[in-house]
Amino acid sequence: AIRNEHGTIQNFISVSSDVTERAEAHQRELEHQAYHDALTGLPNLMLVRDRLEHAINLANRDTKSVVVASLDIDNFKAINARFGHVIGDKTIECMASRLNHLLRSGDTLGRVTGDEFIFILEGHSDTSVINNLLERIREETSAPMSIDGRTLQITASIGATAYPNDKHDADTLIRHATQALHMAKRKGRDQVNWFDAEREREQTQLTQLIKKLRRAMEHKELILYYQPKVDMKRCQVVGVEALLRWQKADGTLVPPGDFLPHIEQHPFSIEVGDFVIEQALTQMEAWRKAGLKLPVSVNVSALQLLDQRFVEALVTHLRNHPKVEPADFEIEILESAAIGKINEAAKVIERCKALGVSVSLDDFGTGYAALDYLKRLPAQTLKIDQSFVRDMQGDDTDMTIVKGIMGLADAFSFNVIAEGVETPEQGRLLVALGCDIGQGYG
Repeated sequence: AIRNEHGTIQNFISVSSDVTERAEAHQRELEHQAYHDALTGLPNLMLVRDRLEHAINLANRDTKSVVVASLDIDNFKAINARFGHVIGDKTIECMASRLNHLLRSGDTLGRVTGDEFIFILEGHSDTSVINNLLERIREETSAPMSIDGRTLQITASIGATAYPNDKHDADTLIRHATQALHMAKRKGRDQVNWFDAEREREQTQLTQLIKKLRRAMEHKELILYYQPKVDMKRCQVVGVEALLRWQKADGTLVPPGDFLPHIEQHPFSIEVGDFVIEQALTQMEAWRKAGLKLPVSVNVSALQLLDQRFVEALVTHLRNHPKVEPADFEIEILESAAIGKINEAAKVIERCKALGVSVSLDDFGTGYAALDYLKRLPAQTLKIDQSFVRDMQGDDTDMTIVKGIMGLADAFSFNVIAEGVETPEQGRLLVALGCDIGQGYG
């Protein structure tokens, strides 16, 4: 403000300067910091994700694939621990430089975190070309590094996935590439490993199935049906086999083939197996209280049989049901399960027999057992698989197999039961062959 001699403001003077260029430069610097890694100057995860989304949109138009690959330095923590973080940072900078020289100008390279880099390869359609490129990147990034007079011997691992075979959004593709990288590490490092989209879908479906089965168990939807074992000569029920069924709240039954085969290699199958044993023993106790003494057998998977806690769990179940005689309880194991780890299986079977529990080999004839196995496995009963029984009347080969199994059972002093008996004719033929005990849907 400029005042006259009377102190009255008569005018103003303003001074200004143009800071547009400086402000824009500062804005660019802030944006660069927001989207780039401070150490290497490479795009960070946020910018990589944006570029990947753009690449996916382009791929949807030109039907080309987009490869997302994750790379990191094997045993990088050991480098940091031995030489310090300064050398570690320079190692990361050197790796960033190598990758920049190996990739095309149109590809995206970013640093995710630590020693992990991610890159996006666009416009390829030949999977063999992509795989060769990744192998070349792995080889050339694994060359020795010279840093501050030190020569570092390093290797790198790569995990990769390709859109649209792995048809997911950007975040999921990045996660799948990282999963594939971790698998490469578990396989021994210094290699390229591709994400298995089909296996991931199966794993997701399995996870969902297990959640549903847990819920079914909590709501008492998993129940046991009991299939009679019949002395066909005397027409008497001599025992039953417990069969697990999934009966939903609305009364519909889920076929066992829709869930049991899918969980047999998962640890959850052990939990289900324990549930079946507990339910079967509870039923036996109830029947005994009602005056019915009926032997019951349950199926035990290979995973459950060979679990180190199996026998102890069985002891606990039997103690919880003191009115059940162990001799009336039988476990059925698949012949193939016993063959897989014959020595371990034989020891478990011996411990079960020491408890008084009976053991039978289920589906006999389907597991390619040698005669030596019959000698070494201390089971008491062989069960002829239903696939042989079903067609034995019209198939000479099946008839020969049935006779052969019965001959083996006789030679090794096994009891024998025929599964899959569905007609009186099958029953009469089995009795004529010397097999009196059968079970099935007849």
